[in-house]
Amino acid sequence: MKSARAVFMLLLTCLCLTSFGVQSLHATAIYKAKQGTMDLTRWDSERDGIIRLDGEWGFDWGTFREPAHSRTESGDDAATACLDCKSGYFSVPGLWNSDTELRPMISPEGYATYRLFIRTSEVNGLYGLYIKSIHSSYRLYVNGELISTVGMPGTSPGTTVGRYGKPLVLFHHEGALLEVMLQVANYDFPTGGIDKSILFGSEEQMVAFWQQGLARNLFLFGSILTIAIYHLVLYVLRRNNRSTLYFSLFCFMMAIRTVFVNERFILVLYPEMNYELFVKVSYLTAYLGLPLLIQYIYGLYPAYFSVRTVRFVNGISLLMSGIILVTNVKIYHNTLPYFQAFILLVLMYILARLGLAAFRREQGTVLLLIAFVNLFIFSANDILYNHNLNQLGTLVPFGMFIFILLQSFLLSVNFSKAFTRIKQLSDRLMVLDRSKDQFLHNTSHELKTPLQGIIGLTESLAEGSAGPLPPAAIRQLRLIQSSGQRLSHLVHDLLDFTRLKDKEIVLQPSVLNIRDTGDIVIRLLRPLAEGKPIQFHNDISPQYQVYADENRLLQMFSNLIGNAVKFTESGSITLDAGLKGNEICITVRDTGIGLPDDWKQSIFEAFEQGDGSITRKYGGTGIGLSITKHLVELHGGRIWVESAEGQGSMFSFTLPVHGQSDTSRPKLSGSKHNAERREPSTIEQSKPYLGAAQDSGIVETTLAMQFSDSEEDHSKGARILVVDDEPVILQILHNHLSLAGHQVVQAGNGQKALDLLAQGCDPDLVITDLMMPHMSGYELCRMIRQHVDGHLPILILTARNQPSDIELGFDAGATDYLIKPVTRTELMSRVSLHLKLASWNDTIEQEVIKRTVHIRQTMRETAIAMADISVVEERNRITKEIHDAMGYSLTTTLMQLEAGKSLIPDKPDEALRHMTNSQELVRRGLSDIRRSLKQLKEEEQEPSFGERINRLIRDTETYTEVKIQEEILLDQALLNAEQQEVFYFALQEGLTNGIRHGNSKQFQLHLSERDDHMMFRLSNVGKPYSPKYPGIGLHYMQKAVNALGGSIIIDDHRGRGCQITILLRKKED
Repeated sequence: MKSARAVFMLLLTCLCLTSFGVQSLHATAIYKAKQGTMDLTRWDSERDGIIRLDGEWGFDWGTFREPAHSRTESGDDAATACLDCKSGYFSVPGLWNSDTELRPMISPEGYATYRLFIRTSEVNGLYGLYIKSIHSSYRLYVNGELISTVGMPGTSPGTTVGRYGKPLVLFHHEGALLEVMLQVANYDFPTGGIDKSILFGSEEQMVAFWQQGLARNLFLFGSILTIAIYHLVLYVLRRNNRSTLYFSLFCFMMAIRTVFVNERFILVLYPEMNYELFVKVSYLTAYLGLPLLIQYIYGLYPAYFSVRTVRFVNGISLLMSGIILVTNVKIYHNTLPYFQAFILLVLMYILARLGLAAFRREQGTVLLLIAFVNLFIFSANDILYNHNLNQLGTLVPFGMFIFILLQSFLLSVNFSKAFTRIKQLSDRLMVLDRSKDQFLHNTSHELKTPLQGIIGLTESLAEGSAGPLPPAAIRQLRLIQSSGQRLSHLVHDLLDFTRLKDKEIVLQPSVLNIRDTGDIVIRLLRPLAEGKPIQFHNDISPQYQVYADENRLLQMFSNLIGNAVKFTESGSITLDAGLKGNEICITVRDTGIGLPDDWKQSIFEAFEQGDGSITRKYGGTGIGLSITKHLVELHGGRIWVESAEGQGSMFSFTLPVHGQSDTSRPKLSGSKHNAERREPSTIEQSKPYLGAAQDSGIVETTLAMQFSDSEEDHSKGARILVVDDEPVILQILHNHLSLAGHQVVQAGNGQKALDLLAQGCDPDLVITDLMMPHMSGYELCRMIRQHVDGHLPILILTARNQPSDIELGFDAGATDYLIKPVTRTELMSRVSLHLKLASWNDTIEQEVIKRTVHIRQTMRETAIAMADISVVEERNRITKEIHDAMGYSLTTTLMQLEAGKSLIPDKPDEALRHMTNSQELVRRGLSDIRRSLKQLKEEEQEPSFGERINRLIRDTETYTEVKIQEEILLDQALLNAEQQEVFYFALQEGLTNGIRHGNSKQFQLHLSERDDHMMFRLSNVGKPYSPKYPGIGLHYMQKAVNALGGSIIIDDHRGRGCQITILLRKKED
């Protein structure tokens, strides 16, 4: 696999060499200039491509000759035009000090004229010259016309300005003879003359040649610059690996050099760039690149390179770079041959050392060796090219690209292997982490069970379960109990620390009163200050409320106040709080020993207590503040300390404030809130979090129970089934429960408990462990719920404290969940609570039965009343519909009868028509009444809303001889059925009232939609509307509109007539 990769990379190198060499191989040298003339009559641009104008050019040293107008000369005249050249002929390309025949006459500094006549076939078109390197200024004439000027050629140093220019020049050529003249002057560079071949070709060829070169250079520049930035970012992220920094700087040097060589793209951007600056940058990028390169390789394989050699290379390179900076090109150019040889020697040294590393199978050396072989070959090519010994051009940038590409490939391989290794290590660490968690989980279970035995037995003995004991014995038992509790709290703290580190704790926030929480913790921790003249002050305002987890807030207060008690010998401990934006800042201030400045951050780290003397003097584990810090940050707050040694400390932390408006929620402060927060269960739940406080002294565990005597009596005498495989735990529970007056039934496992239940044991409460042989507590809970009693209270008492364990317990049917070790106070509080709840449940069931009977009787009476109400509502509906139908029919019928009656004497036929109309109107009115009474079921399809409106308008105009001007701009699809009925009956009622009461002969109807509502407007020009008591029609119309959430306005229309306006909301999509 490795050999195949090496072969592939070598093939890639050859392809790159071939591709990048194409640029120079395009220019052929099949034609040569002789005695100032080049014959290109057989040259075909399509066949031969670009050619080099190499050979003998006419040469005049120390003279700027004027160009001849060769287009007017004959071919023979042109051929003899250079015979009068003072200096004869000069080889191009060639430097002025390189021609042995003319060397005595010319020098590197001076000025001269080059002249070349080119015979071509008869042509007419655009052509181009590619002039890459002429030192150091020139003017170009083609056929006697000035085409280009680079710098300012002059006859003295004062009149000459050196510069590099754009290499491509285009011009128009017509005819068979072409004259090219160059006036060259050099007083700036150590060598003068035409340094590289001048290329000639058609416009298309020369432009394509130049553009391809620019594209290559820009590609190289972008690629190398990208890799440089990438490695620089890697160094910023991993500053311990300096090799990436050296490689990044090396890439930056090569990227800059790319735009200064070959096509010199920098001159396209800055054509007037200073000559000295251009040359210095070109040299410095090479001189400074070498030390960066060897530093990079040395950083990768330091064992294979001599430190002295590396320093020697760096020293020589920096020395020569300094010479470039402080001298001009005439001086530092002379160092170039020596430095080129030095580069080759350094590259050979690197190749030798890398070859040794590859022989010893060092990772990545094969690719690196291939890259340096390419770099060595390309560097040798550039040295030869600079001395005009080949025409491949400057290839070091391409070699650098290949080198950098291979390095990036190598880096990718290393990253891939490192990622794979990291993933393997990560998977391994995950397995170990899970094993650690499981170990802690199992260990905590094994520790908590004997701790429960120690604490429970000593507590029950001290309470008198085995009979009265003398005071000295009770004090000794309290010492044993306190030691067990300290060990229990340590286990709790270690488990909390582990869960916080693994982000397994899930908060259950609620609205809490800070002052009340502080009061609870102060009351619990006050016994720690016995024997110390310490005063506790709670200055927190009762109105401050936070949104936090209650148990975790108790834990934070307990750790901070417990530390204050521990490190304060006298004085005071004060709680305070204040608003800071959307947060409340809570402060615990003491007058204790204080903290030095260098401890203020370390004390929040795990297992940190400043120094060993603190641990020896005050005790403790050093994780209380670390747990507090994690809990505060889990709530989205922060914690800090302000302290001075010997002047006390002030610990402050922030929590999110409860809602901005006190009126939006009921207040939880006050006496009722205090009572709720002081329930025994809440107080006892906070005790596992008092580890930091408990470490420094003995705390009396007998807290006053806050149940009334009646409640205590109510929960006595119950039968309680206790299930546990530990005889010690059974004995502890028997002692505690018996002292409270309960009857205890014991079972050593789950199956025995089920057998007892099957034999008739009817307990009021079950207390069970989880981890038991043969049948777990989970299975026992399920069996009791499925086969025994679905309402029997089941209390789980176990050492398992993971959230998943608690969730499984409640899913199995448990009523409550207690974690060992548990105090007698907390146990009895839970037992009493569940016995009372069970008693209340029985009472509630009896009350529910009574209430159910009462509700059924009430529902029967309600149903009868609702039936009466339904009859009334149906009667009102029928009344409204009969009114609407009959009102309209009677109005139109009366008008027809009156018209017919007046026409009987003179026009009996017309009178008959009116009588027929009145008959039809009466028939329709009766049909509407029958439909309202649900006695008519028409089979024909119900007409649409638009058809009903149009028919109503047409019938009204026909039978009452009124005019109705309508403007309907409303899409009936926007109306639901109820809205259609409202608009229809509003039109019917408005027309009826307008004709009957207003004597109006003209009406205007307008239906439209506006924004989110639809508007109905009907107006007439009859008698003015004077509202007194609305009739039944208007009453029901207003009622229907209001039922749909709309509005209706009825008033006179501009002082006369009546106008009805109804607005209804559009139906939702």
